[in-house]
Amino acid sequence: MFHKYRIVSMLSIALFCALAVFAFSSTTTLAAQRPVPGTSTAQKLPTQQQRPPAQRLVCPATVHLNNRGDAVKKLQNALNKQGFRGPQNRVLRVNGVLGNETLVALKNFQARHHLKVDGVAGPDVWRLLGQCNMR
Repeated sequence: MFHKYRIVSMLSIALFCALAVFAFSSTTTLAAQRPVPGTSTAQKLPTQQQRPPAQRLVCPATVHLNNRGDAVKKLQNALNKQGFRGPQNRVLRVNGVLGNETLVALKNFQARHHLKVDGVAGPDVWRLLGQCNMR
């Protein structure tokens, strides 16, 4: 009986030693692969400056009542394409002026998409209209 426990304890010690040797050899291998500053290996590794910049979502300018310009034209075109109309269900005129007709269509769009109905075309509106790009 004593002999049986002796073999089990010897096997346990052997297993422990094998795991310790394996763990030690892995860490020394990893340590040997770390680049040393000032060596050619360290100079070949990519640095923070060499990585491409992270892309971000870029949307047209925020527009609101009485704004004029290309961003308003883009808004009017996008609202027309998605079927949002002005008063009396009229197609929006693409004139670059955010007047009452465009305001009605914009507020309908905001209500349909559960946004704050304020008549301001900000990033959420532009994103849902598909007008934002990754840069």
